[in-house]
Amino acid sequence: MNLASKLKQCRTMQHLTQADVASILHVSRKTISGWENNRSYPDLNSLVELSNIYKVPIDDLLRDERLLEHYGEQQKSNARILRISKLCFVLNFLFFLLGYVEFFRLFGIHTLFIPILSLINVIILFSHYPYWEKFTHRLHILAAILVFIIFFTINTALNIVDPYFSEYFSTLDPNTIAGLAIGRIILIAIISINGTSILFFKPFNHASESSLH
Repeated sequence: MNLASKLKQCRTMQHLTQADVASILHVSRKTISGWENNRSYPDLNSLVELSNIYKVPIDDLLRDERLLEHYGEQQKSNARILRISKLCFVLNFLFFLLGYVEFFRLFGIHTLFIPILSLINVIILFSHYPYWEKFTHRLHILAAILVFIIFFTINTALNIVDPYFSEYFSTLDPNTIAGLAIGRIILIAIISINGTSILFFKPFNHASESSLH
């Protein structure tokens, strides 16, 4: 008996409808139907929950060669995603510091490559971040937004002590100043996103990580 048939039989034995199970797992009834009609597989976390709901050992559900192959591939994919997100997170520290090097033109360094590469790295981090479920909590989202605003405000205020920025306003024409100001705002936003992601996008959640392997 394949997994789809097992799930349908177990649900029936517990006198539950697809809608009942969908409500418990916080998924759509269509998702449950897909699992029971062999159109898709539940992820490992859902499979553990189904095992608890149906009161059957998870080993009994997993006795399917195709299913084991599917989860083996899923495990490899999750491991690859986690490696990429960890690498991008580490690089994020470097780009955060380099952002201030560009901001203050330290050592005479001024290049568009720093903000561009920094932004690309953040995009890759976000697209591979494995623990987005944390952001289902409203307080977590509000805290991240607040931290971004704080970073942005502080970085904006740092323009006051930046001799280069003050010099621009006294020596350049208005059009050039406007262009530089826009570029400055973009750089400040990227640095602020970097700082926020360092605090809120750590891919080292060991409790969740165990479920990925």
